[in-house]
Amino acid sequence: MQINQTFLEEFAARRDVGLEVYRVFIYLNARLDFHNIIRVPQTEIAKALGMHKQSVHRAIKKLVELGILIPGPVASAWRLNPNAGWKGKVVHLRGAQRQHLEPVK
Repeated sequence: MQINQTFLEEFAARRDVGLEVYRVFIYLNARLDFHNIIRVPQTEIAKALGMHKQSVHRAIKKLVELGILIPGPVASAWRLNPNAGWKGKVVHLRGAQRQHLEPVK
């Protein structure tokens, strides 16, 4: 996985993001599949992290609001914004960045 170091610095410096959001973000990155697809039920995330499902839901909602996660076509599926990081072939990264995806807020 390629990570955008500037994104990580800016994300770490945010004061409006709490520990639960960081924990969920790290877990989702660990579950990242090619082309930045993430498919994992929130109940599974909650169990793995020892968190309440509502806390996971709030964390994911915050990541979506920030533009870090992009909701997928089905429940429990997201896509990591390619401006934050990328898992896949570099030749596909530029195409993904040119799509309708916005930079991370």
